[in-house]
Amino acid sequence: MKPAVRACTNCVRAKARCTPNDSGTCERCIRLIKTCQPSPPVRKRRNATKASAEDVQKLEEKLDGLVNILKSATQPGLLNGIVSAEHVVSTHAQSGSLSAPQVLPDTATPATSFRHPENSPLEPNDNDAASYLNRFRSDFIGHLPFLVIPASMTASQLRQESPLLWLAIMTVASTRTMQQRGLSKQIRERFGREAYVEGTRNIDFLLAVLVYTTWDHHYSFDKPIFTGLLQLAIAILYDLGLDKPPSQDPGLLLSYDLKGTSRPSRCSRLPSMTERRALLGCFLVSFTSNLSRNGEPLQWTPYFDECLRVVEEQNESAHDGLLVQLVKLRLITAKAMDPWTGLADSHFIPPASCYLQSLQRQFCDFKSRIPSELADNKILKMELLNTEMMIYEVGFTAPHVFPPQSNQLFECLFACRQTIKSWTDTVLTFRPAEYVGFTCLICANMARSLVNLYRLTTCDYSVWDRKLVQESVDVSWVLETAAQRFSQVKDAAGLDPEGSEHLDFFMIMAAKMEAMKMSWDTVIVPTTADSWSPSADDLEMFSNEFLTMWNW
Repeated sequence: MKPAVRACTNCVRAKARCTPNDSGTCERCIRLIKTCQPSPPVRKRRNATKASAEDVQKLEEKLDGLVNILKSATQPGLLNGIVSAEHVVSTHAQSGSLSAPQVLPDTATPATSFRHPENSPLEPNDNDAASYLNRFRSDFIGHLPFLVIPASMTASQLRQESPLLWLAIMTVASTRTMQQRGLSKQIRERFGREAYVEGTRNIDFLLAVLVYTTWDHHYSFDKPIFTGLLQLAIAILYDLGLDKPPSQDPGLLLSYDLKGTSRPSRCSRLPSMTERRALLGCFLVSFTSNLSRNGEPLQWTPYFDECLRVVEEQNESAHDGLLVQLVKLRLITAKAMDPWTGLADSHFIPPASCYLQSLQRQFCDFKSRIPSELADNKILKMELLNTEMMIYEVGFTAPHVFPPQSNQLFECLFACRQTIKSWTDTVLTFRPAEYVGFTCLICANMARSLVNLYRLTTCDYSVWDRKLVQESVDVSWVLETAAQRFSQVKDAAGLDPEGSEHLDFFMIMAAKMEAMKMSWDTVIVPTTADSWSPSADDLEMFSNEFLTMWNW
């Protein structure tokens, strides 16, 4: 049998019949006058052999081992190394490949943080928890509405969905002094564990810290940790990425994939209204630290403007309008704080009249745009007066910018006095039962008003008469009246219904007000007399005692 003859390359390309002669050259190449070369041999494909079951099992074991190592390094719950093969395989199957990771509702947060421990003896029973939640809705949220809890949500549902927020609300809304003190200490311990042991980062944790920082006053009795709580809230905000728009940066997304962690939900969705309100609330609360100069407010960015615009336009909650107005006022306040910092040694300092006129125009424009339904809101009215007071504080912070021949410094100090008087008159219109909802912002504003009264009474400017303060604002009467109101809160708000000999926060504040009144009457009131002038030592001693007693 003759061996099979391979067709030449020309016939293969033309897909024509190749008929070689005795010399080996095909007739087609002779006719077309082409070089006839045999085509290269074609190797036959081998039949693919199916992998044996033993080989498949070995590969699966190697894959399970690699997945086990990766999960142990990225999930805190698996760090102990005690994991079943079924859990590893199922987890790997759910998460998919690295190119398409699973998206979680928040950032990577240990599952243990969502499980609250066994009931503490300090925690309220179901009936008290429901009462405290309703009390928080009615007496607290309206003062600083960065949080919306649906009326249909029960305390049990809130605890199941947001255990940390539930604990914070129970702490600040409790009507029992000893329970409130115990829960205050317990929640601080819980915050420390969640933040630095478990590494919890979610919206529940952020709202819990904001609620506790805004309304709980008992932490100031132990150690001054307000700045630490505030910075913790800001850190959670940053870690959740709520301070910036959703990112689609391929490099950032790839970094999550390479680390083997799930992409945060903010990378694939728009922020929720709850997250936007929490951002604005954190911005407002951050202004409280400015009084003691222990920190700076949260820096405003263009993305904050976008969140503010969305909350204002959608207006989903009855309190969203007030939240928007409070934020806008604080933006004006931010411009009024330390306006001349860094300008004292410069060659050009803007005239004080330009500074005041600019802020006054912004302030008047804001007042003209206030919605009619908020025109009589006392919380907003106090913020308006506080903003106006801070505008005129330039008379204390930079008196050198006023021309000596003009009355601008006197006019500035006089306007500051008038706004302080209006602020104190407004805060005293609150019923004692409403004091339980006072936020850290209101307390800081109250302290700032009293400090500015002290500065107006003791400042030694040739254009200013210290007796003008005493003629318009009777500080002794204000302190005495405030002390009486604080002492009435316990009965008016129904605190300690079973009776308690322990001093609650408001009774302690009443005692502080009485002590401040005694110091004021002893040291400051005589300064209004023409025949007596306080020494520098007297004023320095009073200033230290006055500010020390005012410890929120």
